[in-house]
Amino acid sequence: MTTFHERCQDDRDSQAHRQAVHEYHDNIVNACIRAAEATIPHAKRRGRAGWKRHAEPQKKNAILWNRIWKESGSPSTGIIHGIRKKTRAEYRRASRWVVRNEEKLKADKMTDTLHSRDFWTEIQRMQRKHTSTTTEMDGERGEDAIRELFVGKYEELYNSVPYDREEMGDILTTLNSRVNEQCKQGKCYDDHKVSVGEVHKAIRSLKHS
Repeated sequence: MTTFHERCQDDRDSQAHRQAVHEYHDNIVNACIRAAEATIPHAKRRGRAGWKRHAEPQKKNAILWNRIWKESGSPSTGIIHGIRKKTRAEYRRASRWVVRNEEKLKADKMTDTLHSRDFWTEIQRMQRKHTSTTTEMDGERGEDAIRELFVGKYEELYNSVPYDREEMGDILTTLNSRVNEQCKQGKCYDDHKVSVGEVHKAIRSLKHS
């Protein structure tokens, strides 16, 4: 500490002095951070949805150019100063965009998990605490009554998309014919099976109404 103080007194206005001050500051901050991480208990914070893809690259780039800027003596003008300023601005814009669109990014992530059959895993991860099972819903009491209520709601939901009855009848006739002529005759090649990806594709093609 005495040696650093003597250097400050002897050479306060030089570039080497300013660089030494920056390094000394960074060493103190890093020592405090390492001490806190080693001694203070903490839980790992779950990242925001979309952060790794939309903001993390800009953050790393901003950190890189901030370090280069410091190593270059923290210039207030010039190319390095301009790049540092630009990368910091890009990171701030990206981080604000992720925060504003967090709910949409969560929904997109849940949609993507349909391909990997991980939908319910993602639902459970989004729940921050355990909640007890409800015993009443919309005036219905008990598991059986609530189950029937959900059956009715989902039936109404799945039949709410408009369609051409004649066209749907032709499709049903064709399917029944294929089942009788192929599946029941041992000539089925799994063409009647519907994959998760096909369901996802069909949902995306529905018209908004």
